[in-house]
Order: sequence, then structure tokens, then C-alpha cells
Amino acid sequence: MTAPPEREAPVGRPTVPSETEAEVRARIAALEREAKALEPDPRSARLYHELGLLWERPLGNLRAAAAAFQSAYRLAPHFVENLRSARRIFSDVGNWPMVLQLLDAELAATESARPRAALLFEKAEVLADRLDRWDEAATVLAAALELEPADLGLLIQAEGMLAARGDVAGLLRVQVLLARALPDPRLAAHALQTAATLHERLGQHADALSRWREAFALDRRDPVTLGALRRAAEAAGDDEALVAVLAAEAELGGPASVPAYTALARAYVRQERPEDAVAALNAARHQNPEDTAVLTALATLHESLDRPEELADVLGSLAGAVRDEREWLAVQLRLASLLEDTLHRDPQAVERYEAVLERVPGHPVALSGLGRLHAKTQDWPALVAVYDAELAGVGDPRTRAELHFRSAEILDARLRRADEALARFREALQLVPGYLPARQGLERVLRREQRWNELIALHEEELLSITSPADGVAALGRIAQEAEEHLGNLDLAADALRRALELVPDHLPSLVHLARLAERREVWDELVPLLERQAELDPAHAITLRHRAAQVLEERLDDVTAAIAVLERLLQADRTYLPALQALGRLYAREGRWKELGQMYRREAELAGSARAVQLWARIADLEEARLVDLDAARAAWDEVLRRDPDHGAALRALARIQRGQGDWAGLVSTLERTARTRTDPRARADALFEVATLQLDALADRGAAAATLEAVLRLAPDHIPALRQLEALSSLEGGPDALQSLERATVAGSPSERVAARRRLAHALLAAGIGLQLRQGAIGQGFAGASDVQQQGENGMGIGREGKLHPPFVGEAPVTGHQGLELLADNIHQGAAVIKAVAATLSLQGIDPLIVVADVFARPGQMVPDQEIGEELVVDVDVGPVMTAKPVRQVNQLAQTGETVDEVGPVGLATSGDEFATARGIQG
Repeated sequence: MTAPPEREAPVGRPTVPSETEAEVRARIAALEREAKALEPDPRSARLYHELGLLWERPLGNLRAAAAAFQSAYRLAPHFVENLRSARRIFSDVGNWPMVLQLLDAELAATESARPRAALLFEKAEVLADRLDRWDEAATVLAAALELEPADLGLLIQAEGMLAARGDVAGLLRVQVLLARALPDPRLAAHALQTAATLHERLGQHADALSRWREAFALDRRDPVTLGALRRAAEAAGDDEALVAVLAAEAELGGPASVPAYTALARAYVRQERPEDAVAALNAARHQNPEDTAVLTALATLHESLDRPEELADVLGSLAGAVRDEREWLAVQLRLASLLEDTLHRDPQAVERYEAVLERVPGHPVALSGLGRLHAKTQDWPALVAVYDAELAGVGDPRTRAELHFRSAEILDARLRRADEALARFREALQLVPGYLPARQGLERVLRREQRWNELIALHEEELLSITSPADGVAALGRIAQEAEEHLGNLDLAADALRRALELVPDHLPSLVHLARLAERREVWDELVPLLERQAELDPAHAITLRHRAAQVLEERLDDVTAAIAVLERLLQADRTYLPALQALGRLYAREGRWKELGQMYRREAELAGSARAVQLWARIADLEEARLVDLDAARAAWDEVLRRDPDHGAALRALARIQRGQGDWAGLVSTLERTARTRTDPRARADALFEVATLQLDALADRGAAAATLEAVLRLAPDHIPALRQLEALSSLEGGPDALQSLERATVAGSPSERVAARRRLAHALLAAGIGLQLRQGAIGQGFAGASDVQQQGENGMGIGREGKLHPPFVGEAPVTGHQGLELLADNIHQGAAVIKAVAATLSLQGIDPLIVVADVFARPGQMVPDQEIGEELVVDVDVGPVMTAKPVRQVNQLAQTGETVDEVGPVGLATSGDEFATARGIQG
């Protein structure tokens, strides 16, 4: 149940008093609240149904009623009362496809046979009478009859429907069912008679005969049945049976014997016993000499036997016997034709024709009979002379006009004398100015001859004799049509239509025609008032007509003010007409009426779809910000855009811009976070979150939130340098173990020089945290002592041999191990990068981070700091050791914070292997 009603309310709906309407609307509001509170409980369907009844009556708002019934249907599809109410209003507005859907829904909700049969019959009526879908209607009707084959009311209604449609097969089935259902034998016999007749129409003669016999068994004296049995016997070709039936009927005596004799004669004719047939008819004629049926049958028999003399005698008797004027005329004309065509007794034929004309002067058949003799020889002028002769004896103007008309028809159609035909037509019109056949003939000839000016003059002459305004309007309309279509004189056509409107100012077709001409003539200032008058007279199309008037004012007359006024009046009548809203918005923008334009956009957004509504709210926001400079309203509009489309990028950017300008940093942070959620690329989302962190730190001074946001940035992009630096700065301010972890993160991102600097800062932080040089020295000592084989690095001049000892030029021949290696590195650091690389390679093979050891050497007081080039070479060429499993740096810090110094724990306790010493790097923390 989705289609809305086609109109708002039935015409002539009584006006509801304002007090009553207020009470009803209050009741509607209460019911609606109660129904919504109960949803999805099916019981709320009854509330929606009651609500719909109130909308329907007394308020008469069928659209709202349909919506309420639809809500009830959604909650309780088998609520029959609701389905019937909905079907009623859709029937009122003529929405028959929806009525069908509702009937189907009610059928689905109905189980008992009798109500289902009634619904099926109603559905069949809608299909047949309203939608002209008879095939489907017949199928539905058959289903109804299958459910209730003995329901007399249903059978009688079905009989009427099938008879109206001429469905012989269906009607036959109904008659059989009626015969079984009717308790009265005579009525049942009547139904069987009808069924037999339908069998005969279908060519089922055996079945028809069976039905007639059944009817005869119920009522043996019914003359219809007897006659039908005769007909059935005739159809079956059982002449013997027919003769027997007719004989039995004739034995009844009285007036009934005459038809029996007549039928018996027909049976004899079929048995090729014409003389017996004549005898039977003569017997009937003896019984009733003036029986027209007998005389007619006898005449037919004589005619079939080609006995014209006897036929003429019988027709003469028949002419004296008939009392009906039309039958008398028919017999006289038949006799006249027989005398003329067969017996060639023309004088007698003329007498018969004249007898007809004496009784019925100007009778067309008699006249044609008189003229037929001339027509046989195609002597058309003589035939015209016959009509002229008749004119001499006729005084009635209309009869004379008719005779002139007939003469004109012959002159035009037979003799092709157009001028004389036109004169005859004009004579007829002078006698009877409103004589339609003559005027039509005159128009036909003038149109065929393309004499358009004369045709227009004819219409003008017609106007002189017209007293009815409606007839005058019709004549002027024809003038306008001829002038426009054939003469191309649009001004003349427009003038005729103006005269028509002077006669009938509210004649809508003339207004429409004149408006079309005004548009063709490009008389735009005349077109606008015509469209306004059409809108007043045609409420059904008033909206489109006023919309067109506004278009003309805007596009053709450049009268924007008037166009706006027309559109505003239009929207007062229909606030939901979207084209008018769009046009009015365009005009408001053109005139710079920004406030009204915003209102138009809002009204249009209420009616538009979701995507279009988002666009309109975006326009409203731009309008409020750029034109009206109302930033609060603009923010509200952008919020509405984001409510409808949370990922709308332009809205997020604009809202952020406004919040930044207003200093609403908390709102700006929220907007930027929403913007970040819309980014699909991790790097782009990280950049957006970094901007959020910057605002949290700089504008809101919320270090905790900023740190959390920076952590989110680094989860998305671990190498995000600005975030690493910002987090390192925050961590240094806060102190504690997390500061060392932040320093360690900075050592894995950035350029080589940045990584060297980061490692130096980490080394200093480790010293400051209490880990100290002794830890590194102990670890390095163990690293040198445990080295069994050192791979040669670089050239031999680097000074490190495979036995793990330093060689000249740095040391003597004695092997140097343990703490001496670290001291030797400190003493010879000025020798350059070669020494650093040699020692670093040895440490890396033992699982010790060489950069931290070297950084500790550089951190000694007074120690020379290596230049940038040495540091970068160290990172690139030396940092090649495997990544070791390490304890977090914060664990070392916690160890230092417990008060246990390096000397107390001992180097073995803190770095029992090269793997343990890698804790100093913090790379796995």
C-alpha cells in the first residue's frame, strides 16, 4: 500500500467547523503519539486505523488518511477493517490499481468462503469496469463462483456482469448454476431456457436440446420451451421430431395454433414439401386472416417459390392488415419494389410510392424509389428535377431545406457541379440558418475546393444568426482554426478568439488557443494575463500555468519582480512544487535577496532526496557565511550537512575554517578529528591527527591529550618525524621512563645525521638516568673478552686482527682486551672514522650496539665531538649488526631508581651477554 491518493479530497466535501476541526486534530495528535509509543506492537495498527478515519472524516484529508492506513497496514497486514477503509478512499479517488492491491491483501486475510467470494467478485468488477482487463476479471469471477456456486446473490450479479461483457461461456455456466440453485421450478426452467439459448449461440446444439428438454421436464406448458424445442429440433435437423412437436402444439388450439402452423410450414419447407407448407400457412390464414405473422410467412414462402403474383396478393392483404405505421410503410415499399423490379408494373409501383408519400410526405425511401427509375439510367438531372418537383408542393422550411440539401448532394457527388451545389446548400441555410447537414456540406465543398476566405465568411454569416453564446464561441473557434492553419493569418485567428472570449470570458479552450497563438506571435505581454486567466479557470493545471507565466516574465519580458510575485503566489497554493522553488531561488539569487534565497533552499531541502538535500544545505551554509555573514547560522547549516553526510569533506573544511576564525579550539579539535576519520590513507590520517595534537598542545595546553594523539600518529606512521620530535619534546618535559622510550624512537627515523643526533641524545639521557659509563665499560669488556674470532673489516690498516686484538699503528704487539679496548678507543678517537669502524664492528659481532658505546666515549668531559661526516659514515657503514632481543630501557631506568648502582649490581648482572647489553638501545622496549 504505497501509492498516494490521486486527489486531496472529494469534490463538495462539507466544511468542518473550526472548533470541531481543532478537537479532531487534537485527537489525531494524541492517537499518533499513542500509536508510535506502542510500535511495533500490532495493537498500534488499530490506533493508526482510527487516526486515518479521522483524517478521512470529518477533515477530508485523504492523503493523510492513506498514510495512516498504510502505517496500520505495515504493522498489521491482516487487519481487515484497515484494508477496507484504505480501499474505500482509493476507490473514491479512482486509484484502481491500488484498490486491486488492497483487495488482494484482504483476500489473504480472509479465510471463509462466502466473504472471499464477495471480495473476488468485487475484484472482478474493478478489473472489468474500471481497468478494462476483462480476461483477468473473468478468471477472478470464475474463482468466486467456485467458492460459492449456490449463492443466488453472487450468481445474479455475475450474470449481469457477464451479460454486459457478452461473455457467452461464462454466462452459460452461471445459468446452469442458477438452475441448480433456484427452488422454484418455473424459475429454474427459465434459467435452463437461457442456458439452452447460450448453447445455441455457441453452436452446441446437442447441449441446447438437452437443456430445453430439462426445462420442458420442469414446465411442460411453457410456450417458450415449446418454441425452443422446435428451434432445437430445427437446429438438429430432426424434422420428424419438429413436426411432431408442432403438431402437438397445434393441438392445443386457440391463438397458439397459428404460430404452430407457421412453424410447421417452415418444417415442411426444410423437408422440401413446399405445397404442404403453403397448405399449413393457408390453414393458419383461415384461422386468422389478418395475422400479420402468417401473412409475412406466406409472403416469404411465395417469394421463395418464385410466385410473384401470389406474393403481390399476400402483400396487398398484409398492407391492409398491419396497423403499425412503420410496418405498413415497409410492406408498401416491398410491394412497390416487387411491382417495379419483378413484375415491371411501373405505374402500380408509382402508385405505391405515391401512397407512401401521401401518408408520409417527403419520405426518403419513397422518394428514392421514385428516383430509382431515373437512377437506373443514371439520369441525375432528372432525379434533381424530382426533388425540385417536390419543392413545389412543400411549404415547410425545414423540409424544403432538406430537399435543397439532397439536390445539392447529388449535384456535388454525382454531377460534380460544385457551384450549383454550393448554391443549393446556401438555399438550405437561408431557409433554416442552423441546418447542420447543409452547413456541413457547404463547409465540405468549400474545404475541398480550398476556398478558405469563403469558408471564413460562412462562419461570419453564421454568427449573425446565432443567439447562443456557446454556438458563437464554436463558430469563432472555427474561424480561428481556418485562419491559423490554412491562411497563416495568426492576427485574424487571435482576433476571432478575443471575440469568443468577449462572448464567454471563461471559455477555457479559447483561452488555451489564444495563449498558444500569443506564444507563436511572440506577444509575451499578452501571454502572461492569458496564462493567469487559464490558471483561475483550470485549478488542476494552475501550478504549471503560473510557472509558465513566471518563465515568460523572467526570460521574455525580463520582469524579475513580477516573476517573483507570480512564483510566490504559486507557492502559496502548493508549497511543495519543486520547480517553482528552484525558479524562485534562482530569481532571488539574481536580485541579491539572500535571506529569501536561504528560505527557498530550506523549503526545497525539505522536499528533495538525501543527496540533493545535502547540496542544498551546503548552499545555505555558503550563503550564510559569504552573503549574510552570519557565522553561527553558517555553522548550524554545516552541522546539518554533516548530520546528513558525516564524511562531507567540504563541510568539515568549512566548519574548521569558521571555528578557527572564532577561536573555538575545542570545536576545531573535534572537527579535525572527524576529518581524520574520513581519511583512508594512513599517512594522510596521521598528518590530520598531528594537526589535532598541535592544537591540543598550543591552543588548549592539554599535554596529555596531545601525547595520546601523537601516539596515535606514530601508530599510523612510525616514521612521522614531526610527531617524533614533538613527542620527544613532550617526554623530555615530563621526564621518567617514557622519555627514554621517545628518545629511542627518534633513533630509527630521519636522515643519517638526524639519527646520529638522536642516538647522542639517547646516550646522554641514559647517563643522566643513572645507567653510567661503568655499565658500558663492563659490557664492552665482556664483549672483547668473549670474542674468539673477528672478521677483518675494510683494509688491513684498520688495525684489528682475527684474534680479536688491536694492532699497530694504534697499539703494541701485546693483545689488548676488555676495558683496555674502550680506553684505547678514547685515546685514539682523533685518528678518525677508521678506528671507530674497527671497534664498532667488533662490538656489533658481540651483540653490542656500537653507536651507544661510541656516544658514551664522546660524552666524556673534554672529549672531542666527531664531525658530521664521521657520524653519518658511522650510521651508514657500521650500524649493520643484527637486531637483538633486549630488555626495555625503562627497566634499566627502574633498576637505577631502586638505588642499586652499577657497582653494586656489577657488569655481569646487567649485561651477562651481548644480547642483554642491547637493552641500552631500547629498540624492543
